[in-house]
Amino acid sequence: MAVSIHERFENHIDTASPETSGDAKRETDTEEDPYDKGFEEKLTGAITSEDAVVVDGNIITSRGMGTAIAFALELVRYFTDDATVEHIRQGLVY
Repeated sequence: MAVSIHERFENHIDTASPETSGDAKRETDTEEDPYDKGFEEKLTGAITSEDAVVVDGNIITSRGMGTAIAFALELVRYFTDDATVEHIRQGLVY
């Protein structure tokens, strides 16, 4: 007997536990999650920035995963030119 997609979905929901559905609370979860903080305060003497991407000479860095496309485009700019960056940017879907 064939099972509909709706029935499969309902069966999945009924059998999903917090551990498998992502609703489980991690042992490290607290009111103030230490993993949500950066380490900027430990960089004594450093100049920090909240910009998505920073270029300082031949050093190119970014804030994290959410800035991956901006970071990649900045790398392209470093090795090529603005026209190439714009050509690539127009072809991106995000």
